[in-house]
Amino acid sequence: MAAPSGGGGGGGPVGIANPVGTGSSISWLGGKYWGGWSGEITITNTEQAMFDFTSPTIPLNCLFSFYPDYSELGSGNKAGFILEIDGEVILKSLNEAEAGGRFTGGVPSNDIRLVIAPYSRVVFKCSTNDGDGIGFSCAFRGKEIR
Repeated sequence: MAAPSGGGGGGGPVGIANPVGTGSSISWLGGKYWGGWSGEITITNTEQAMFDFTSPTIPLNCLFSFYPDYSELGSGNKAGFILEIDGEVILKSLNEAEAGGRFTGGVPSNDIRLVIAPYSRVVFKCSTNDGDGIGFSCAFRGKEIR
C-alpha cells in the first residue's frame, strides 16, 4: 500500500529515506501513524543525532522515547537529550550521575511529548560527556492531527 500523496490533507512521506528498519528518519506506518527506531548507538563524550527528519504535511502529536544505559554512566558525568526544531533548541535535559547510579534531581524522564508543525526540520540528539561511552537508543511515535 502506498503512502498518501500529501495534497488534500494526506500525510505524505516527506523526509522519509528509510521505510523500514533502524535509522534517523521516520516512516509512515499507515493510517494516521508514523514511527521510527534509531537502533542502539554508543556515544562517547559528544552529541549524536538519533533522528533527523522533516515532518510530513500535517501536524503530528509526537512521543520521543530515549533509552540511555545509565548503568554505564560514571559518577559526575552527564547524559540526556537535545531536541531542535528548525535549528532552534526547544528542549535540553542533561542529567548528572551520582555515586551508586542515582541522579541529581531524581530519575530523569525518558519520554518527551509535543506537537510538531508540518514541514518542520526535527533533530533529536542524545548527549554525554562520559569518556567511556554510553549506549543510547530512541523511538519515535507520531499520530497525525486532522
